[in-house]
Amino acid sequence: TIPTTVSFSFISYSVTPTSTSAFNACSDLTDVIIPSSVLIIDFFAFYGCTGLMAVELPNSLISIGYNAFANCSGLTSVEIPNSVTYIGDYAFVYCDNLKIVFYNATNSTSGGAIFNTDCTFVIGTNVKNLLDKLFKSYTSCTVVSHASVPPVISANPFGSNTTVYVSSAAYTNYCAADVWRDMTIRRIETPVTSIALNVEDTHIDTNGSSQLTATITPADATLPTLYWSSDNPKVASV
Repeated sequence: TIPTTVSFSFISYSVTPTSTSAFNACSDLTDVIIPSSVLIIDFFAFYGCTGLMAVELPNSLISIGYNAFANCSGLTSVEIPNSVTYIGDYAFVYCDNLKIVFYNATNSTSGGAIFNTDCTFVIGTNVKNLLDKLFKSYTSCTVVSHASVPPVISANPFGSNTTVYVSSAAYTNYCAADVWRDMTIRRIETPVTSIALNVEDTHIDTNGSSQLTATITPADATLPTLYWSSDNPKVASV
């Protein structure tokens, strides 16, 4: 966990930015909790942290810099908080195992090719606009939008092979909206209502493993794909 304050010569200072290349190539770093005092993650801050599997970004965060998390090949998911107003070029490129992005930035500006891996991109309820070139053109991502009003876009910000899933109530809005109507729009006709694990708790010995099985209800859900993650990779990884 990055501290909210540091002391020097008996004086306490708030930690507000994460400086340029602060953790560059720290391959043993497995998880990071960034406190609410941090407003800016500077460029190359976590570049090449190949062991990084989990990062928690605060709702106070305003800016994610150029190449901030590039080449973090162990990262499987990331959530962009609604407070973010700027994301720099290539912020998450070459995160080869990134499977799902939760994008909640309400009204942000960004650079180009922020992501370049095929993944599921989940748009939050209050997202108002998406900038061009979120993804490199060759990617093939699945988009799930919870925004009932289509976010404003001037060009397709996703890869060339994009399927967008929206609620039945929002389907007509997306089919009529500029740029969105040129993509493949699908209704989420049968949403997931519950997910149950085969066990309520389990004990795993050091260096051991345990198999978990999930049952999705209903069985014919439109989007039945599960993404597994650990909230503490130091203790257990998936």
